[in-house]
Amino acid sequence: MAAPSCPAVAELIVHQTLLMGIGVLLGGRRLALGRRLRFDLPTLVGMAMGFGLIGLFGLFYYAGFTAWVQDYPRGGNPLGQLLGGTLFIAATVAFGLFVGSFFAPANAPSSTSSPPRSRCSSWPTCRGRR
Repeated sequence: MAAPSCPAVAELIVHQTLLMGIGVLLGGRRLALGRRLRFDLPTLVGMAMGFGLIGLFGLFYYAGFTAWVQDYPRGGNPLGQLLGGTLFIAATVAFGLFVGSFFAPANAPSSTSSPPRSRCSSWPTCRGRR
């Protein structure tokens, strides 16, 4: 049986994937253009809607279908998930568009969202008893 906090990982996975994806795409576009990004309103709204739909479908997949298949406890409130998920994804997309416009190299977002490898080697690890 999984702990009740396990389904919260679904939101974290969607959040980080969406942030890194937006950052990589906007960083690549900024690198290709060679200048700071500027979008007119229809382009910006279209990008936000596209990223939002991808994030919302990902969230529904992880928090709905995956939880059902693996028999995690669910709240059973699809309207609440639709409302809360839409607000969550809208905030994530807005923050991703804001932060992603500052990255010039396309791989910079992935290096800023994870801890450095040298610090990971010094973290305590769980080892079985010998």
